[in-house]
Amino acid sequence: MSEIAQELKFQLKYADYQESYRFAFLAAVTANMQRGKKKKAIKAEDFVGKLPERNKKDAKPKDDLASLIKLAKAKGLWVPGS
Repeated sequence: MSEIAQELKFQLKYADYQESYRFAFLAAVTANMQRGKKKKAIKAEDFVGKLPERNKKDAKPKDDLASLIKLAKAKGLWVPGS
């Protein structure tokens, strides 16, 4: 259950980032229209930071079939054909 909660937490962070990025993009465009020619261009990331990443410990297992079957069996689930 904690894996599901961690995934939902990550997805909420990601959704918040996407919404903030839209406004940051508009802010960057507006700021770049007002900057001088010799000044560095502003990016949306300058306003919102980097995209959130999963922690290494929270990373999903490889999604190949063998690892998914192993994970399902470890959780006591029945896997057809095995």
